[in-house]
Amino acid sequence: MHCFNGTLLRLTALIGALCAGLPLRIVAQTHYELPYSFSTFLSEPEQMSFLTPAPATVSKHGLMGSFYEINLAPPTLLAVAADKSGDLYASSGNDTRIWKISSVGAVTAFAGMPRKRGSIDGFGAAALFDNPGSLAVDQAGNIYVANLANNTVRKLTPEGNVTTLTNAASEINTEAGHPPMVFPGLCGIATDFTGNIYVATSHPDSLQKISTTGSITTIWKNGESFKAPGTTGNETRIVQLGGIAADPDSNIYILDPENNSSDGSRSVFAGLAGASGSSDGIGGAARFNHPEGIAVDRLGNIYLADCGNHAIRMISPSQVVTTLGGMPGEPGDADGIGNAARFSAPIGIAGCENGVIYVLDPGNKKIVKGVPIRVRPNSPKR
Repeated sequence: MHCFNGTLLRLTALIGALCAGLPLRIVAQTHYELPYSFSTFLSEPEQMSFLTPAPATVSKHGLMGSFYEINLAPPTLLAVAADKSGDLYASSGNDTRIWKISSVGAVTAFAGMPRKRGSIDGFGAAALFDNPGSLAVDQAGNIYVANLANNTVRKLTPEGNVTTLTNAASEINTEAGHPPMVFPGLCGIATDFTGNIYVATSHPDSLQKISTTGSITTIWKNGESFKAPGTTGNETRIVQLGGIAADPDSNIYILDPENNSSDGSRSVFAGLAGASGSSDGIGGAARFNHPEGIAVDRLGNIYLADCGNHAIRMISPSQVVTTLGGMPGEPGDADGIGNAARFSAPIGIAGCENGVIYVLDPGNKKIVKGVPIRVRPNSPKR
């Protein structure tokens, strides 16, 4: 998913089908000492073998296994997400599997079969996916997958059982049960801290909420707009939805707006429509360049994989934008602290406890771990 303008929009917490205008939470910039220290967490080798039907095991330094001694191309990882315990999940479109990476770097093929496409529910390798993309993890540890090729949402339990979200409100109810929820142009997924699921679609552009009871509500659609920061009349309109994420107060953040109209309960949170750049700053004074990955931690800090700048950015709940790592305009491959670290077009990011983040860096074929220099004591918990 591509963000063409480098801005971030916010939908305030949602009640039913309405956007309830909540006040912006003003808090300290962050409870983490900056900058961050970045180090290689997992590298992908040039070739990867697959073990089937048993889960593939992977060393900390690469994805490895065996499939009748036949080597196949390595998986192309599309997205990452993390659970509360610090375990990481990654989707692979070409490999059609979901991978689990423990907090110590041990990797298993969690669900799906290598290069076998479909939409079959089941446990682990018995389940099939077709171009799995965006991932989200709820507070119970369930993983939700945007199954891009057939526009459905799949749910994986922490044990690895895969099911497809169905439309319980449908009048159709066959022996197989209710039909699956279908979201044309499915392109993004997020969960909030209360268990609601949010789905972004591109045909047409819309953002939909799946409540904990299974009801579906459209909370934003193409043509509705956002208020530009610091103005009463200027407005911004989304042209193409990018990544989405939810904070602890169920505010929804959307990557990728452009210009035009507003209802007061939606606003541009950071960046300026049509203006790319790399400047840190507050709200509309900050600039981004094609940010593609977004995550929010339990304190409400927002993390962005700023793809075009080859940098990792953070936005505090009070809209302060800071560059955590990388040097804008200078791609590379290097571990280091702050701007000594280098990335090559990062596209995904996941947030964990105590400010720890994981960056999907496909240009360097690896996942990078970012850790704050120090966590300040007495950080509020949610």
